Amino acid sequence: MDADDYLSRQDVEIIEILLAIVGLVAQSLRDEANINLESSYFQSRWEELKEFALTPVEMEKVEFSLPSIGKFTTKLKRADVNFRQEVRKKLTPQLPSLLDEINLVLERARVELKKCGYQDLALVIDNLEKIPDVIDQETKQGTYYRVFIVGGEQLSAIDAHTVITIPLPLIHSPQRSSLAQTFGEEPLVLPMVKIEEKNGDLYVDGLQLMQKVLHCRFEIVGSHERDVFDSQDTFEHLCRMSGGHVRNLLIYFRSSSDYVDSLPITKDAVSRGIRQHINAYSRSIPEKNWELLARLHLDPDRYIPNDNDHQEMLGDLSILEYMNGEEPWYAVNPVVRELDKFKQALEDAEQDEGETS
Repeated sequence: MDADDYLSRQDVEIIEILLAIVGLVAQSLRDEANINLESSYFQSRWEELKEFALTPVEMEKVEFSLPSIGKFTTKLKRADVNFRQEVRKKLTPQLPSLLDEINLVLERARVELKKCGYQDLALVIDNLEKIPDVIDQETKQGTYYRVFIVGGEQLSAIDAHTVITIPLPLIHSPQRSSLAQTFGEEPLVLPMVKIEEKNGDLYVDGLQLMQKVLHCRFEIVGSHERDVFDSQDTFEHLCRMSGGHVRNLLIYFRSSSDYVDSLPITKDAVSRGIRQHINAYSRSIPEKNWELLARLHLDPDRYIPNDNDHQEMLGDLSILEYMNGEEPWYAVNPVVRELDKFKQALEDAEQDEGETS
């Protein structure tokens, strides 16, 4: 589930997440396995909701089905905050029974899936890590606390193997211990693939892994990197600029391909494709962070303090985290290093260090 398809990032509560899950499961099973699930419980809730969720004309056209719940949450995302508050007021007191019914739906889904030759069902709920921590003015509680700590009890009670992405600042906050207790395990931080050492030297094994990510995709269409890029150097340059971030690697590749009419992709096309992302960082990084980025780049230990500025930079990927069997260490994103503002901050920091010594 891509949470952005169903949820408004600035105004999220656990009730919308649960509704989106059951709606998407039902829709996926219908579309991909021709399995139609039913629920008298959700039909009753639907009858209650549609009375104020739909106009009389819409009500005549809409018939209940479990996939309708997913469509309803999409409608809820686009609605104003007062509308969402009404839905929450109606359904939040029913959270325990709603969760029980979701698990019954999942149980029925599992039975039907096994009849079709599948082993089981798994939920992957993506993009929840992009939710900002908005403080509710009435309760003074933040979104992270309401959704992942309090709401985590419901999420952890879902009767299916579930993978949930969570905001990185939450992991680095004092609430981490509560998070671990709620879900029964420590959150897993997915680091970058290490493509360079702390001192900046190339780490060949990591670079080869990043190349393999693209190689596997080329194989699908019967091609090879020697046909896709004008040189091995161009291929390596693309992988190094990703910083070991797989999604960025794919984004940069796609952007680079826009600058050629036919293969191979040239070094100039890669540079132009990545340049648009470099420019985006130039506009988004606050002035106060340039010195911090330069100091990190000069730090041989590649350590960052656990403060708001550095957590913000981890969140926007101007700083990348690496682990790979070691203590965590950090590096400035390679695309950020290309910026003139960073180069100037680095020069200033080196000059300051020289004067100090």
